[in-house]
Amino acid sequence: MNAKKILFYAVMFGLLAACSRPYQEIRDLQNKLSVAETAAELSAQNTRNLENTYSDIYFELNSLTVENFKEMVAKGHTVYAYIGRPSCGDCNAFEPMLKRYIRQRKLSNKIYFINVHRLYQNKTEWEAFKMQYGLKGTPVLAKYSGGRLINKLDFEENGGIRADDLEQWLDKNNM
Repeated sequence: MNAKKILFYAVMFGLLAACSRPYQEIRDLQNKLSVAETAAELSAQNTRNLENTYSDIYFELNSLTVENFKEMVAKGHTVYAYIGRPSCGDCNAFEPMLKRYIRQRKLSNKIYFINVHRLYQNKTEWEAFKMQYGLKGTPVLAKYSGGRLINKLDFEENGGIRADDLEQWLDKNNM
C-alpha cells in the first residue's frame, strides 16, 4: 500500500471516529430525554391517581393531622372534628351533604377535618385510636372538650347519617 492510501485511510478513520463521538452523545441525550419523558408521564399519572382519592373536603374545612388532633384533645381544647378518609366509601357518600351544611351554616372555621387514611392502614393503631377516641368507624362528627368525647354522630353506630341526624347534631352543638 502506498503512502497516499495509508494517509487517506488514516484521515478517513479519524473523521469517522470524530463523527461517531457526537453521534454517541446525541444517542445518550436522546436516551436521557426518553427517561425524563417517562418520568414526567408517570408523575402526571400519579397526580391523576391522587386526585381521584384526595378528598375535596380539604377545600371546605381546615384540617389537623392525627398527631395535632391528639395533642389538642389532650390539652383539653374544644375540638369539633370530622373524622374520615378519602378511601372510605361511606365518607365519600356523606361528604356532599356535609359540604352543603358547611356552606349553609358557615362552618368552615368551626370543624376540623381529620384524615385517618394512613392510620387506618395499620389495623392495630387504628383500633387503638378508635378505642381512645370513642369511635366505631368513619365517617364521624365528634365534639371533644376537657380531654374527652362529649358527643358524636357516628355513621357505624347510627346505621348511616341522614340530613336530619346531621341537623340535630349541629343544633345540639350550637352550630
